[in-house]
Amino acid sequence: MIQDNTFYKSLADYRIPKETRFAPVVPLSIAAELSDSNTLGNYHLLLAHDVLANPREYAEIYGNKGYTILMDNSLIELGYAMPIEEVLDAANIVGGQYIILPDTLKQADTTIQQVLNAYIVWKGIPAAKKHGVSLLPVIQGMSMREQFDCLFAFSNIPDVKGMCVPRVIADTYGTRKYLIEKVTRTFNVHMLGFSDNLMDDIACARMPGVVGIDFRQQAVRFNEEGARPHLRIAISFHEIRPLFPHLRAHRG
Repeated sequence: MIQDNTFYKSLADYRIPKETRFAPVVPLSIAAELSDSNTLGNYHLLLAHDVLANPREYAEIYGNKGYTILMDNSLIELGYAMPIEEVLDAANIVGGQYIILPDTLKQADTTIQQVLNAYIVWKGIPAAKKHGVSLLPVIQGMSMREQFDCLFAFSNIPDVKGMCVPRVIADTYGTRKYLIEKVTRTFNVHMLGFSDNLMDDIACARMPGVVGIDFRQQAVRFNEEGARPHLRIAISFHEIRPLFPHLRAHRG
């Protein structure tokens, strides 16, 4: 596991700058309360399967508000990535601008094939249905070479406007720094979830080209079979929020 202590010691403090936006992933009931109090924010990662299950509620809270919305493929929640057509349907319900392409945890070759297959489907979708929507692939891989293979493959897809770097990279290697440095030479990055290394998450979120990071409020979610999925975060919202003192600037 990589540990670069100079990376952390060079920081003046550990607060995340206003250029990096924070996307709390919360249940509909909490989202409604935050919306009513004008504290929901304007940068969001939503879960496609939940949006499709509750289209009216999501449209009411998130639709036509001028928010930046990333539609997640719900891999963590369902155990598999939803098809690109369904993720796009969910994005259209709320006016989302970005859809996260199918991926498989830690599997670079599988993820690359999933993305290429999804792009074939994408090209066949009527232009009116995908107008204003861009693609965000997720970089996976068990080594830096595999991760760079993903980066190279995804860089050649015309509608890719950014890339996602998942928490599993930090959980495996101790840092997302080196991959983010490579990706941000060409693309902006959204960091998928806080990892078990909070210090690295904060440091990486301060890097140029990192647009945002999402936070899953629920510490535990269970699927219908009662299985516990891989968690993006296991600390409370109240512990994270002080790291973003500029949240008021991003309220809707």
